[in-house]
Amino acid sequence: MKMHWITGACLLFAGSTAFADFTVRPDEWRSLNKDLKEVKQSETAFSAVTDGKDPQMVVRGFKAFAADENFLLSFDMSYPAGKATNLQLFFTTADSPKLDEAKSIRIRINGNGETASYSFDLAGHKEWKGSITSLRLDPVSGNVGDEFTLGKFSISGWPATFTVAPAAWRPARAVASPVVNSDTFTAEFPANQRDPFIQAGALRIPAEKYSRVSFELSLPTGSSPAGQIFWAGKEVKNFNEAASVRYKIPADGTFHTITIDLSKNPSWKGEINTLRFDIADTPAPNGGPFSIRNFQLQQ
Repeated sequence: MKMHWITGACLLFAGSTAFADFTVRPDEWRSLNKDLKEVKQSETAFSAVTDGKDPQMVVRGFKAFAADENFLLSFDMSYPAGKATNLQLFFTTADSPKLDEAKSIRIRINGNGETASYSFDLAGHKEWKGSITSLRLDPVSGNVGDEFTLGKFSISGWPATFTVAPAAWRPARAVASPVVNSDTFTAEFPANQRDPFIQAGALRIPAEKYSRVSFELSLPTGSSPAGQIFWAGKEVKNFNEAASVRYKIPADGTFHTITIDLSKNPSWKGEINTLRFDIADTPAPNGGPFSIRNFQLQQ
C-alpha cells in the first residue's frame, strides 16, 4: 500500500490518539445524487462506478465533533491505474452552516489500481474551527465510468506514535536515485561526495507531545557509523547544532534500530515544521545504497 503526502498541509501518521476519533465505516456512506452506480458496501469497503461528473456522499447518522480535537484526516482509496482525479471534502460548522467552496479541501488522487493511504492536516484550514456539524465527500471530479473504492476514513487528534512516512522524505544533498514504497525510503550515496542529507518539510509536530525518535537505518559498508538529525520550526527558525541529536550505528548493510531521547534537548520545543536527516557523517567512498524505515516520533 502506498502512502501519499499532500505537500503544504499534510501529515502522515499512525497509532492511537488522545481524543476519540471521528470514524466513518464504509457502510455508513450514503449517495446524495444519481452520479454513482454499481454501489457495493460492507464494513470494510465502499466501491462504486461514477455515472456522472459530480458524485456526492454524506454520512448516515452524522454526529458533530470538535474541530480542535479532530483534525488529521486519513483515508484509503483505490483508483484506476493511469487515471487521476480530485477528491473534495466539504464541511459545515455551527457558526457557518452552509456548504460552500470556502469550507472545503481538495486532494489529488493519482490512480495505480491499488489501495493508497492519504492524509491531510485540516487544522491548517482557516475555517476548520468550532463544532463540525456535517461533511460531504465528493470522491471523484469530472470523470465518468471510473470505478473507485474507499476503505477506512477517519479524522483524529494527535497520534501516540507519529510516523514520518517514506514518501515525506526528499533528497537535499549528495543523495541520488530515491525509491519509495509503503514502508521504506531507499536511495544511493554517489561516489566521492560528502555530507549527504534528506529533508521532510511542511510538517506540524507539537514537540511537547513527543519525547523520543526511533527509526531503522541500513548503511553501506565503508560509511562512517554515525549521523545526525536536525529540526526547525516556529521556535527554532534555522538548522543549528543545538537543535540536533547525534546517533551511532553499524555500517554493515543491514537494518539497525536507533532510539533517541529528545526530551533532554532544550531546543526540542514548540512546533516542528522541518526535519533534516544527515544519514551518515561520511558516506562510503564508492557510494552505495542506504535505507530508512519506521521513522517515528513517540510519546
